[in-house]
Amino acid sequence: MTYEIIHVSSEDLARSYVGKYKEFRLLSLQVAPEAFASNYSTEAAFLDDVWYERLANPHAATYFALEKFKIIGTVSMLGPLVYGPEDMTVLGNPWQAIGDKTSNEQAMGHYRMNGVFTLPDVHGQGVGKALIEAALQYAGGEAAVQGKAFVCSVVVESENSGARRLYERCGFVAMKEVPNGDTAVILMTTPG
Repeated sequence: MTYEIIHVSSEDLARSYVGKYKEFRLLSLQVAPEAFASNYSTEAAFLDDVWYERLANPHAATYFALEKFKIIGTVSMLGPLVYGPEDMTVLGNPWQAIGDKTSNEQAMGHYRMNGVFTLPDVHGQGVGKALIEAALQYAGGEAAVQGKAFVCSVVVESENSGARRLYERCGFVAMKEVPNGDTAVILMTTPG
């Protein structure tokens, strides 16, 4: 399988991918609803402006894995966040914790990986790992430019062993487990 990883890094790219991104995200919410804090009915009601704002947000770096121009995987890296990983509510909405880069007084550049998803038929082919590595490289570079140590966090369902193993292969370690209804979620971080 041949695929490429792209960073949606300009307004033009954001505008050109809004429809495909919306379609992929809604599909992911249907295919694996347990993998997300959001749900299909909430996001299906979003206007295209909301989808565009997600892609064009200056505090969110979104990456797509493309196979023949079709999105087969996504990840968004949010940050820097105004809270460190140990201070942020694990179940909170990371989109609401994005800080103004000029006023962020954190000693550490904390970023939250969000919306990681690959189509089931590409699991085990390196797509998820490539997306995560691209996002980590970007955020680590941003933290370095700010002269800060870098740490990344991600929240994963405790029962999602495949995702946990993927994050562990990318350098994440479990930090804490938090009850979430009938199950639990685990906050994982990169060593900072």
